[in-house]
Amino acid sequence: MVVSANIQDMSDRNLSYHPLVFDAIIRLQAAQLDAEIRDVISDALAYFGFDRFVLCYTAAPERSFEWKDILVHSAWPIEFAKEYIEQGMHRFDPLLRRARLQSAPFAWSFEEFFSDCKERGQFVLARAADYGLRAGIHVPVHGPNGYRTCMAVSGPRIDRSATVRSAIRLLAVYAVERVFQGIEGSMSAFAITAREREVLTWTAAGKSAWEIGEILKISKRTVDEHIQSTFRKLGAVNRVQAVAIAMRDRLIQL
Repeated sequence: MVVSANIQDMSDRNLSYHPLVFDAIIRLQAAQLDAEIRDVISDALAYFGFDRFVLCYTAAPERSFEWKDILVHSAWPIEFAKEYIEQGMHRFDPLLRRARLQSAPFAWSFEEFFSDCKERGQFVLARAADYGLRAGIHVPVHGPNGYRTCMAVSGPRIDRSATVRSAIRLLAVYAVERVFQGIEGSMSAFAITAREREVLTWTAAGKSAWEIGEILKISKRTVDEHIQSTFRKLGAVNRVQAVAIAMRDRLIQL
């Protein structure tokens, strides 16, 4: 299958974020209602050229997909959502299938995906295109127990620069953590240490493990050990999610 601008190159070991994302996260921290969360995400994504997004549970093929599985959405075509749910399109959605199998976000377009899909997958893409969804980015979000959910964003122009891709990834992961916090409560079962907080703060600032070691006068190996420790304590599976959870729970300051 051909995937446009596969975002596997977005290494968790060297993160870099657009300042607008941090502004959005501050607003998300203060948001209380789903409508407020939706508006914050919409405003941030609009800056990057995306005018539609949906955040939802991703049902396994063997179970039904229902309205309650759509957590937050903005300008997503309602008629398409109804058709998607009623016809159980999640069972053969090629984008959802790919999202279940990888943790890295990926860009897609109708033209590049369609010919490599099976007939039922082509049907899903064709119906999405009929509603104006012809290109976008999917951001899978995995938890310690496996696949969790994803955010799908779409728009008339797709900026595939590394800065924009990393910005959308952090925004998506933070939004997921923020929404699930209200459903599940905090995932931070254990407080991270002061040194782990320092390491995670510099990680959020876009520093590599080697750079953090130079700043804190410790070895790169020690930095990596602190990062792995925060993964365990926060229930994260990568650096992006660890940063998002730590910011959500106010364990590090922006």
